[in-house]
Amino acid sequence: MAIAVESLFDLAAWTRDTELERGGYVSLTEPLADYPLFNMLIERQVLRSTPNVRYQLATKAANSYETVEVGDPIQVSIPKTANAVSLVWSKKRTAVAWYADEEAFNAVGSQDDIIDVVAQRKVEHDAEYRRNLEVQITDASSHSKNDVLGFKDWFPAKTTATNLELNGGGDISAKEYTGPTVAQVPRFSNAVCGFTKLSDDDLFKKISDFYHRVKYYVPEGARVIDSGTPNRVVLCNAPIFLAWEALQVAANDDPRNDLGLWRGAINFRSTPVKINHAQSDTDSVATPTDHALVYALDLNTIKLWVHADYNFKLSPPILDPNIPGQVKMWRELYTQLAVNNREKNLTAYATATEFLAT
Repeated sequence: MAIAVESLFDLAAWTRDTELERGGYVSLTEPLADYPLFNMLIERQVLRSTPNVRYQLATKAANSYETVEVGDPIQVSIPKTANAVSLVWSKKRTAVAWYADEEAFNAVGSQDDIIDVVAQRKVEHDAEYRRNLEVQITDASSHSKNDVLGFKDWFPAKTTATNLELNGGGDISAKEYTGPTVAQVPRFSNAVCGFTKLSDDDLFKKISDFYHRVKYYVPEGARVIDSGTPNRVVLCNAPIFLAWEALQVAANDDPRNDLGLWRGAINFRSTPVKINHAQSDTDSVATPTDHALVYALDLNTIKLWVHADYNFKLSPPILDPNIPGQVKMWRELYTQLAVNNREKNLTAYATATEFLAT
């Protein structure tokens, strides 16, 4: 009996937990590195019915506080919220096929078989789909078709920046975006800086200064090191993470208790620091060869919108009438990455050789 479709994700997780102990299903095609954005770090919001993603951008606070005497009239103000942001949906589709006799011959149901060939193919295909979407979110794509906006669209780096510049990022040039420009709404832009060293007088100082100036609060659950659901995160490539890790180890004053346990659990001002693998793999289109980027992101400002009717749902299996015995299934997704406050996010830019992913 074949493995039920609805149990595939649980089965995949179980397989990952047991594969090293039991042997067998060890995939060489699925990237086992951590790709956190799609599943963990970006809260997904579902839209029921709309031709595109649209939301209002308030640019002036309401004057709702006043000192009054008995009998004074109410003073009313109407804040300007006419700066609407509109994003074109990006349609994604992935499909997988197999032959009925493959399923019949491989679905033997033995407890010694971790996974049958059909379930394996579906799980691998779904994992690659999620990885590709995360690479697109990290990358600045050419947008030749309606595509997902990425970090390089929402939080562009400034190659000439050295010191911290609040609202120093540029306009969003993606054709999928319709909304205000920086000239119209100067605060609707990300912070930028450049750096050459991981030190208290360079990158660390600039990130800390950024947190102070945009009034970051300590995130909920900050006492838990490397929280699984942070409100903000610092993303960097692998070379920068390794250099950061080495600094943390060198500065550690309690090697017996902390040196091994928290070696890779880096926190900066209660913010988890994670490797952005989508921007660290040399074969990834999102990995730059001449510069490195560090993102200090407020995850409360970032939403991955999906359409309720095309929310990565798996279609029923369909027999292909043109190819006897072939079965097809597919997933379709309408999605778009939206940011409601660019000002709360920082992009740091470096060209130092030791920081490049090569």
